[in-house]
Amino acid sequence: MDRQFGKSIKNTEIASLNFYAVGVRRTKNFIANSVLLTGILYWKVDQSKTKNLFRIVFILSSVFFLLSINHMRYRYHSLAPGKPFSFGDFLAFWSYQEIARTHSAAGLYDIAATYQRQLDLGMDPDPKMPFPYPPSFLSLIWPLGLLPYVMGYILWLPGTLSLFVFSIFKMCCRLSFALGCAVVAPACVYSIYYAQGGFLTGALLTTGILLAKTRPIVSGILIGILTFKPQLGLLIPVALAAAGLWRTFTVACATVTALVIITAIAFGPEAWVAWIAGLPEYSEWFQAPSTGMVFRISVTDILRLSGFGSNTVISAQALVSTAVASLTWVSFRRGFTRLSCAALLTGAILASPHALIYDAPMVVASMIIFVQARIETTAIFNINEILILLASFVSPILLILVNTAAVPAAIFFSFALLYLLILRSDLAVKYKEVADVTAPVL
Repeated sequence: MDRQFGKSIKNTEIASLNFYAVGVRRTKNFIANSVLLTGILYWKVDQSKTKNLFRIVFILSSVFFLLSINHMRYRYHSLAPGKPFSFGDFLAFWSYQEIARTHSAAGLYDIAATYQRQLDLGMDPDPKMPFPYPPSFLSLIWPLGLLPYVMGYILWLPGTLSLFVFSIFKMCCRLSFALGCAVVAPACVYSIYYAQGGFLTGALLTTGILLAKTRPIVSGILIGILTFKPQLGLLIPVALAAAGLWRTFTVACATVTALVIITAIAFGPEAWVAWIAGLPEYSEWFQAPSTGMVFRISVTDILRLSGFGSNTVISAQALVSTAVASLTWVSFRRGFTRLSCAALLTGAILASPHALIYDAPMVVASMIIFVQARIETTAIFNINEILILLASFVSPILLILVNTAAVPAAIFFSFALLYLLILRSDLAVKYKEVADVTAPVL
């Protein structure tokens, strides 16, 4: 009996040891799986995987940049002798000030007359490039006519690109990586390729809104100048009112008034009358099917190109604009932070009924602001932040690869980016956020 009792004790000890071994093995597996899970869900700034991921995206964007530059070179060499190289849309910009000099600023808003005068200046018959801007825009492009055509291009594109990069350097992030992204980001490449005004509007809005609290006079002047593209400034009054920045708002209004008076004296008050009267005709022209439709990224254009009726399109855009304005109000009521400003930069595109991909450098600025915020606070990105940032950054490339407006990838990711920025917009101005590695992902 004692032998059986001893055997029972021994079996119990063996069973206990086996149970302990199984428990240790399961604990080790759980820890290993947790480490693996943590490695997937959280990306520390100083980790090799994070740096390598950003490097890969930067290299891919650089390849897209070089291919675009090479395509510009190919177009230049295939140009017929004696024809001026368009440099994207720059020839249209240059033609505006030439027509205003030789004819009249008010005449620019006659689409048919402007088209004929552009043909006389050497522009290709297709596509048409009417002048939709208010007369105040002429004061910005007027210096182009003081230089030879190619020198005017150098003043315009490299000048506005430098202005945008400088605004990133001063207002957003001073890392060389961020400054490089301000050049090779796909959204910025489109602005380079088409020599459009995206860098100028990006620099004005980025600097203007970030200085709204500390430098109200400078901010108000920059915001006032931005009104040459009024559709991109719809959220600015909402943000300034929510933050109680009435001095900045007053200076912006005064700047707009001054621009109207100065340009009315310089080009005649009839220019402003012609601009307002010509908006319906331009809207009708813009809504008609034309080349480059795939590069339109507003809710209005995507729904229209997808076959929805006018009433549906107008209602949907009004709903989106109202929702974005409400989120902007909530964000700035929480506090005037850099991330609330970044949310405005992204929301400006979504709230606008008229936006194209080359207007999106300001969205790149918002992403750079977010990355800098993470670097200076938790130094950790969660997996959702990584995916949203990467998708938003590279999605403009899909516009060429897919080549159809039925897949509006860029605007979908802009909504996701806005959600992320609004969610994080309560960070302090100097990004003083307590690191919390164990916080759940979004």
